[in-house]
Amino acid sequence: MERQREAGRDSRPRWLAWVATVLVVTAGSVVAVAAPAQAAISNVRIVETIFFAPKMSTTLGAVDCNTNEKVLGGGLLVMGLDPNIRVIESLAKTDTKWGWAVYNPTQNIPEIHARAICAQGVTGYKRVDGKADTVPPGGAVKDITATCPSGMTSISGGFGIQANPFERDKLKVAASQVFGNGWKIQIRNDSVSPWAGFAQVICTTLPGRLTPDPVTVTVAAGSTTAASRDCGSNHQLVGGGWVTNQNIPHNIVTAAIPTDATNDNWKINLANRDSVSHTVKLIIVCLPK
Repeated sequence: MERQREAGRDSRPRWLAWVATVLVVTAGSVVAVAAPAQAAISNVRIVETIFFAPKMSTTLGAVDCNTNEKVLGGGLLVMGLDPNIRVIESLAKTDTKWGWAVYNPTQNIPEIHARAICAQGVTGYKRVDGKADTVPPGGAVKDITATCPSGMTSISGGFGIQANPFERDKLKVAASQVFGNGWKIQIRNDSVSPWAGFAQVICTTLPGRLTPDPVTVTVAAGSTTAASRDCGSNHQLVGGGWVTNQNIPHNIVTAAIPTDATNDNWKINLANRDSVSHTVKLIIVCLPK
């Protein structure tokens, strides 16, 4: 799907034969509050690292912003569009570090791109990890949220799944999205044991958050597709997410990641092995430039 690299990225060394289509989405209504011209983030950039996920194992790592920046959001992209690869953690580990954990239950060694949005001028920045909540086994789905303190606004978020290595491929994050003044995730557990998960929300006191209406993307049976969406000329991408069909056990989202040279575009890659089509909602969060 996506092979480009930007200047300054890491260049560390690195199965699906489906043909992908790409959909660029710009439609959708928005609700926004006007922000003072002086209240804006600045010097936004995307930082990337490339790694390989060893077979039958969990790989952990992080993307670092500079010490004078804050990490706003991030995500991962599986280059082979293999839906068997499960992202079990994607969240801010510190104010300047986006961390991740990937479980690879296959005999392949996929190339994976991890990215973070870094910026200066993020007034009133705060990370909030929500309380871990248990998801029952046997296909149960649970909503789990984290909420910003009073007077702050949610601009991004992440998640973590707590399960042993032998059952991590039986859990999936069915949704990760902005939710009022917080962030909501949905975890589906198709394992034989109960496991926990938690949401993280990233908050700020900056005004003018814009949350465009979600756009529905359809991926046909036995196919792949991709969709991307930007924040427009006056706004800057600060977070993104997705909402999938909870009623299927297998994973569909093979990438949810900030992209584009102007740093204001969020992309999802979808791989559907099912015999029927499925839909996924594309979510973005923006702040004034």
